[in-house]
Amino acid sequence: MWAPDKIVEGIEALENLPIDEFAEQFRDFYDILLDPDVAKEKYSFTGNVIFVTKAYCYNEQLEITHVNSEVGVTYRQNGETNTVGGSTDCPSDTTKMVPCLPS
Repeated sequence: MWAPDKIVEGIEALENLPIDEFAEQFRDFYDILLDPDVAKEKYSFTGNVIFVTKAYCYNEQLEITHVNSEVGVTYRQNGETNTVGGSTDCPSDTTKMVPCLPS
């Protein structure tokens, strides 16, 4: 379902997260974006990182209630595309947002 308002809400929920919490919860995401070799070492692959994700859940008050403990990494190796790392399920009373950035 296409719901652009959910994108705006998800960004606002991130903006509402105290900076110290943001730094703690999203540091691994940032580290892999800056240096994809971090993912290669963590997940034991040698291919090229295509994109990186970090899922979180937010509620109607635009508060983040859960951040996935692992970064998701999609990579190409030996002609195949693979994904490793985290995905998360959100409770039904929250919305899932998955920022996805190219490496």
